[in-house]
Amino acid sequence: MDNLSAFQLLPYHIVKLIVDHVSGSIRLKYDDAYSETYNPSALPMPLLWVCHNFCAFVHERFCRDYELGLRYNQASIEARLSSWPTRHKKLGYSTHHLAKELRIELDIGPVFSGLALRLFSEAPYEGCSFPLVRKLVFDIFAYDKSCYRLDLESDDTDSDSSSSSSSDDSWKSESDNDYPPVTAATITAFVQRVKQMVPMVIQIDVKPSNRTEKLLERQNIHLIDMCKQLFGVVEKHTMITCGSTPMVMYMDLEPIRDLVRIDYFMDIYFTSVMPLVIRNSRTLQSLVINIGRVDVAELVRNPGGGGYLEYPCMHTLKISSGYDLVPQQKATFKDIVPFPRLLRLSVCTYPFGDNVLFRGNAGTLEYLEVELTAETASMLRKYRVFTPTSHPNLQCVKVRQTLAHSPNIFATVAEYMQFVLSIAPGASVRVIPDLA
Repeated sequence: MDNLSAFQLLPYHIVKLIVDHVSGSIRLKYDDAYSETYNPSALPMPLLWVCHNFCAFVHERFCRDYELGLRYNQASIEARLSSWPTRHKKLGYSTHHLAKELRIELDIGPVFSGLALRLFSEAPYEGCSFPLVRKLVFDIFAYDKSCYRLDLESDDTDSDSSSSSSSDDSWKSESDNDYPPVTAATITAFVQRVKQMVPMVIQIDVKPSNRTEKLLERQNIHLIDMCKQLFGVVEKHTMITCGSTPMVMYMDLEPIRDLVRIDYFMDIYFTSVMPLVIRNSRTLQSLVINIGRVDVAELVRNPGGGGYLEYPCMHTLKISSGYDLVPQQKATFKDIVPFPRLLRLSVCTYPFGDNVLFRGNAGTLEYLEVELTAETASMLRKYRVFTPTSHPNLQCVKVRQTLAHSPNIFATVAEYMQFVLSIAPGASVRVIPDLA
């Protein structure tokens, strides 16, 4: 028996381990980054043709994530397998039909100019389909200089440039001036083309870059129209990342429902985003939000009056704030359980006056990241949040302490460490002190 034939007799789980090994990276469940533990050796390509198990695992492991990219200064679409190991020779055949997730990184300029529609409709993407893709991720950029709002002064010498910057000509791509200004029909046709490419998609994540804040107001309106149409491709299981872009100021958010994830990083447009959060509270699974001052109470207080909001599907919650709230500003909510199924909780400056974020999730919470202040430490002690039987499933705890903000919590570092180690006896504790 030759060596290649011997590989065919390897057990299923051994083949899987080998393929995972040559990927060259391992992600721990609650780690933020890949851990490069070794330099992988290339998988001998003949194994793909001789051993069916190897071929199947390589396709499953390395061909599931597909990326398409188009920037404003490009004349063609870049395509790549984002999970394919860099040291491995690329396959000599197309695998788009095996992809489970498709990511499209797209500059908004080619969409406005019609270039994106043309390229996605021509060979090799004419009739191209990703039949197994269930998740579509749209990263939207605004790098095209022709899309940027000019910083105009009141000086008369700039009047001509001001006029031209707001004309339809400013909507053309500098890389392809033969295309007409953006129209609603252009946007609709592009979204329909995308829909044809992913006929079985059930989840769409839309991520407008912060750079889209430099778009003209009416360009933002067209961008928002495209986002709405993308959300309309599926009935539910969608996500939006707002970032710090002011697109939410122009966006009629009423039609957008059944979101499972919202990422919103800046508090400047908080009042525009909060109705979106409230309307989707029953379906949200993940929420990343930056809240200013006392607005955090709106997360759990029913705006219609009476009763409180509940997030029955929420498993990931990350709250941050650019403000230090004094105890008198921190709202308390007696007996309510707004987050009963949390798995991951990350809090920078604990925003409540009681343990409302820890109620009802004793049997589910696995990951906690918290910045330790005097008020937070007092709350943890007062409500006995981390007694041995309180959250028995905690696996990872990250504790941050900024001594510059709270120098008098603990008299010594040893006392601080003793407290940290006592809050979650069964968990892996990572201490991240800032002693500056």
